[in-house]
Amino acid sequence: MKRKALLAAVFCLIILSCVSAGKFSIVGQVSPYSLQTVTLQSGRHSSSYGFGFTAGGRYYIVDNLSAGLDVNLDVFNYREIENKYLVIGFMAKAGYSFDFSEKVYGEAEIGLGLDIRKIGDRSQAAFGMEAYFGGGYRFTEKISATAGLDLEHGFQGSSADFAARFRLGAGFAL
Repeated sequence: MKRKALLAAVFCLIILSCVSAGKFSIVGQVSPYSLQTVTLQSGRHSSSYGFGFTAGGRYYIVDNLSAGLDVNLDVFNYREIENKYLVIGFMAKAGYSFDFSEKVYGEAEIGLGLDIRKIGDRSQAAFGMEAYFGGGYRFTEKISATAGLDLEHGFQGSSADFAARFRLGAGFAL
């Protein structure tokens, strides 16, 4: 577990240390619906419902290339268990945005990081990988609305988790 945490911390430092002077933006998103599947030795289990929140920051290094860090909280409900399945994630992100027009843009990001997964009084840290595909609409030069799909694969010792999250949010350039 210490190796995973150290790997995530080193990755965060490398990404953030590569950032030179550039534009910075704050991103906030809500996930009104999420789905998670957990594969155990006993079989595959799917959540009946999930939702979450994400907040983060992005540095635009060169043109449309970005690096940043996200913190998210996701809550999943399973029929098989009484307690909610909580996932608190810390992801270092690298991405690229591409302009379709002056107002409309697309973006793709990959992320690596650490998740804290909690069910009842049990918690465990796990390595996670994310891929985000979305787009946005710029209302002004500083404010935009965003929407997209976030896919995450979590690696725990006894299971492999996969989550798909539909995200809606906003970006604020500083």
